[in-house]
Amino acid sequence: MARSSVVSSDGLGPKIFNEDLVKEVVVSHEGAGDFRTIQAAIDSIPSGNNNWTKIYLRDGTYNFISVQDTLADGFGRHYFQNCYIEGAIDFIWGYGQSIYQNCMIYVRGVTSKQMLEIEGMLAGFITAQGRGSEQDTSGFVFNDCVIEGDGKAFLGRAYRGYSRVVFYGTNMSDVVVPQGWNAWYYEGHEDKFTFVEVDCTGEGANKQGRVAWEKKLSANDVGFLIEPKSFINGDGWMATLPSSLVSLYLPSSFFRI
Repeated sequence: MARSSVVSSDGLGPKIFNEDLVKEVVVSHEGAGDFRTIQAAIDSIPSGNNNWTKIYLRDGTYNFISVQDTLADGFGRHYFQNCYIEGAIDFIWGYGQSIYQNCMIYVRGVTSKQMLEIEGMLAGFITAQGRGSEQDTSGFVFNDCVIEGDGKAFLGRAYRGYSRVVFYGTNMSDVVVPQGWNAWYYEGHEDKFTFVEVDCTGEGANKQGRVAWEKKLSANDVGFLIEPKSFINGDGWMATLPSSLVSLYLPSSFFRI
């Protein structure tokens, strides 16, 4: 099983200048560590901390599974790698500026009655991204991911007026509905969205039936968004990760000059 990882910089607190690991905590479902849950380990890090803390997960399965709002990708910059994310409605949502690399996205099937009661629709939504202006740097980028499942879903709907979501080199099964995208409360302002698919494969990547307002970006713009060094690492925060973490999780190409 591939090692999964989440690397984050919230961009809000003091910058981390210490490149050495100061603390390591261990999570074990069986009680053989400092904490039994990932959340408890995260909660143990004090507010305002500006030293690297390594959270080590012992062998086990740590997945993001729910129906709605599975993964709250709130504020800040994040890198998700080899993660399994499952849900039905807006199950990757928020205002984050994030790259999802080699992730499995599983669209859950729910009964028509359930979906009608919750949303009034027969298909769910993978993403609900909340970019709020042209100056807002946030967005979700999915690179070399897989979309499967036993339900149906749009790739995303606009959570705010300048929502930005990019799927690049992603294999999409037929769980993706033909329309692909939904404007939600922003009908008539679709030209403000940045909803993009590039070099995707699979039945769900068939563009027949796609909304007419899906964006087409230049090769340079796409390259900027899918490259961690430019999209989420502009201030070099990823390069300050302790070398032990870089060697475990992040390809060296991220840091080439």
